[in-house]
Amino acid sequence: MTTEQSDRRWPSRRRFLGSVAAGTVALAGCTGGSETDPANGPDTLDEPPEWPPVLGDPDAAVTLEVFEDFNCPHCQDYNTEQFPEIESEYLDSEQIRYVHRDLPFLHETSWQAVSAVREVYRLYGNEQFWSYKSTLMSEGGRIQQEAPDIFGEIADQQNLDADAIQQAAADREHDAAAREDRSRAEEYGVQGTPAFVVDGELTDDLADARETIDTKLSE
Repeated sequence: MTTEQSDRRWPSRRRFLGSVAAGTVALAGCTGGSETDPANGPDTLDEPPEWPPVLGDPDAAVTLEVFEDFNCPHCQDYNTEQFPEIESEYLDSEQIRYVHRDLPFLHETSWQAVSAVREVYRLYGNEQFWSYKSTLMSEGGRIQQEAPDIFGEIADQQNLDADAIQQAAADREHDAAAREDRSRAEEYGVQGTPAFVVDGELTDDLADARETIDTKLSE
């Protein structure tokens, strides 16, 4: 989805590449008394990992960065339809380093989604991040209407600390860190999501990214 489309849908928000007003997000009502028992879920980390989350070989010669907005239907389709092909072709064999980047711009709940996934990453690390992200993308059509409750609901399904993750989303706790990814996208010239950057160069689309990767791998 392009930033121009976003501007038409949300005229009160500034253009994607302009400065971003933090604003105050009205809470949609945090769930209380979650049934999650974090003690029976995955262990939390002693120290939060460094951003960004990575799949494949972290030391691979070729890096694919993918910029996404959790409210973007094209990002949702990419995750459910095209990403499994990328995983099978490049990640299972660890031919490339695959990096997730946040690019929230479609809606205020996009920022909440970013804080939810980043809280999962902070608490549980890389593996749990990708599991949570995958589920959230598959349920992305619900985000605008059901945020921030949906973030706690998915965390609860995965036996994570739903209260902490939902509260982080509601408070947009990780806005400042997410803006670093947005600045990176601006430097690359990204105009919409999903966007694919191979070794620091913005490609036209996924097909172009795959062609570029194949060329680099054959060198």
